[in-house]
Amino acid sequence: NRGEAVISLAISEIVLEKMGSKHRNEAHPHATKAVSIFRELGEVKLEATALLVIATAYIKQSAVAMDVNKESQLAVDTAKDAMALFREIKDRRGEALALHAISVGYIHLREYRQAIQMCRQAVKIYKDIGAKKLEAFERRVLARWHLRKDEPDQALQAAQEAYEL
Repeated sequence: NRGEAVISLAISEIVLEKMGSKHRNEAHPHATKAVSIFRELGEVKLEATALLVIATAYIKQSAVAMDVNKESQLAVDTAKDAMALFREIKDRRGEALALHAISVGYIHLREYRQAIQMCRQAVKIYKDIGAKKLEAFERRVLARWHLRKDEPDQALQAAQEAYEL
């Protein structure tokens, strides 16, 4: 039922964000259960949100995983699924959050061009919807990605744009 799915989603978010790395694996089954129930109920936004929690779990697990590429690719794929759902319901903020997760996954895969491309799309959405704090945050992320790609001039420009917000 819907209440059970909402509780599963909440538990997965709490476990992922508040309980430390020892408990991260516990987030995945709760979020997966929530995705399944929300899909069955046609709750697209909540399904997409739960998918983003799963993508975030993969990203966090990739930092300590034996197979970083596998976990990172799972994060990218899951975040792309979430992005498609957010686009379907025209949730621009959710779409940008998914783009951010995709870009982080690409960074872990060392696919810098794709990471920068996704990050730029997220910046544009945040700018379009007037989410200045999220735009500034994403511009800072963009600066970091440019540094990783050894593009200091672009990094400086992104950082200055973030600062000006």
